Amino acid sequence: MSFRGRVGRFDHVFRFLVPLIVIHAAVIAIVPPLQFGVVFGSLVLLSLWPVAVQHRVFTRMGCRGYRAAPGAKKMERSPRDCCALCGNTEFHPKLTISRKGDDFSIVQCGGCGHVFVADPPADTANHVEIEKIDWAFRPRHHQIRRLILAHLKSGQRVLEIGCGRGEVGYLLRDDPVVYQGYEPARGLSDFGIRAGVPIVQEIFRGGDMADAIVIDNVIEHVAEPRQMIEVAARSLRPGGLMIVITPNVHDVRAVFPQFRKRHLWIPPDHINYFSARDIDFIFTAANLPQPQRFRFFPLSLKDYRFFPRAFSETLGLSIFGHNVFAIRN
Repeated sequence: MSFRGRVGRFDHVFRFLVPLIVIHAAVIAIVPPLQFGVVFGSLVLLSLWPVAVQHRVFTRMGCRGYRAAPGAKKMERSPRDCCALCGNTEFHPKLTISRKGDDFSIVQCGGCGHVFVADPPADTANHVEIEKIDWAFRPRHHQIRRLILAHLKSGQRVLEIGCGRGEVGYLLRDDPVVYQGYEPARGLSDFGIRAGVPIVQEIFRGGDMADAIVIDNVIEHVAEPRQMIEVAARSLRPGGLMIVITPNVHDVRAVFPQFRKRHLWIPPDHINYFSARDIDFIFTAANLPQPQRFRFFPLSLKDYRFFPRAFSETLGLSIFGHNVFAIRN
């Protein structure tokens, strides 16, 4: 291996290790002693990940292992002729992945650097059968609820775009706010409606004004993520709260092949892969203030597993998933 190749190997390691060392120093300075053991221990494990994994996990070779199902039916495609964020038409090949019986080309925009699937399926909705569905409550749903209740007044409206089953709406059912979900996938929305969650079974196209809008793990699935945020922003009243959650293409956990295989490079489910710069770009394009990270604000003591994320966000680092909000002027 050349000297340049060896340097490149260490560069990938320290890209993740150095920020986490900084977080460790911050922990010593600001975490109360009773919480220090749990949080510091988890951060130590995080910092060891990059050095415990071989360099190949940072390369395209690490994305092998996605095998097409024998005899699988090919899906209808809708190739992209420009970047969904900046409109640039120059793409650079990044990798090719075989999943669910199809090959997908993942490219990087030559203009803004956004990473996306160049040939996504024409229909990206999750049409799972209702008999196979159950609630899937996650800690983030409770964190979203806390943000909403901290910001909204009694009687104000909450819209959730791409609400799925409607977990957030279900959690808000006894709170003094008015919830409305939008979900075009019939199986998911039928399940939520059956449980009493108010859901409109169609794509949100604007015109329904709200005091808070939630877009939770949706923009990574849709062909026009910037357009979705722009339509949502126009439906947000002045002083309103915009919450967006989506995976991070630079997530530190991507050092693990299994994480990449299950949570990152997973077309046709995820067709957009966002960096922190991408999220800032989208919010600016939608005439929204620069997004703020959740940090510790919506966390409870039960959310100690998310303290590393909160610490990194407090220090201005984006090394886990994007959990952001903005207050419209």
